[in-house]
Amino acid sequence: MKLRIRARARADLDEILDYSVASHGEALAEAYLRQIGATFDRLVDHPGIGLDRGDLAPTLRSYPVGEHRIYYQRLDDRISIVRVLHKAMDSAQHI
Repeated sequence: MKLRIRARARADLDEILDYSVASHGEALAEAYLRQIGATFDRLVDHPGIGLDRGDLAPTLRSYPVGEHRIYYQRLDDRISIVRVLHKAMDSAQHI
């Protein structure tokens, strides 16, 4: 199974990094992004572990990591990361 990170998810990761560096420092920000990356790997290995979010988009699932939720889809031979949103955000407005 392959991993694809969509442009909006990449932008989310950039924003998470910028905010985390400003709020917590570079070392913690980088550690947090490594944690998110490890969760991407877990989703590739176990794509069905996330919560079904078909209410937002067909085949969409979500999985928590730290203060965020990863929104992803399993498409044929790959996992496609759609968004990485803070848990307080209204996902229906951002998916």
